[in-house]
Amino acid sequence: MTIPVHPVLKAALDAAPKNAVTICTRTDGHAWKKDHFAHVYSETRIKLGLANDVHFHGLRHSSASHMAEAGASDGQIQAITGHKTRAMVERYTAGAKQKILAKGAITHLPRKRIRNKTA
Repeated sequence: MTIPVHPVLKAALDAAPKNAVTICTRTDGHAWKKDHFAHVYSETRIKLGLANDVHFHGLRHSSASHMAEAGASDGQIQAITGHKTRAMVERYTAGAKQKILAKGAITHLPRKRIRNKTA
């Protein structure tokens, strides 16, 4: 699976000091283990004052929604998120698609204002 690096992330990575071959390392330069990442994420969430129900996995859902709002197709989103089925992508993007469709639909209403007729 290949996921291109977003230009903003690339700029941040290019500007960061290079202490190891692996991108996500502990302060000692060794690669993070899954448990360590979960621990650091939890600590960071608390420091930022985020609610307990803000989980790292939720970022995947948020990314899918943001891409859908920006006009990405389900196939494009699936290629980034790695979901195995299109149905799962559609579950995450349904709200964003509804918003886009509603914005487009509202433009079809007549623009004429109906004036109050007073007798």
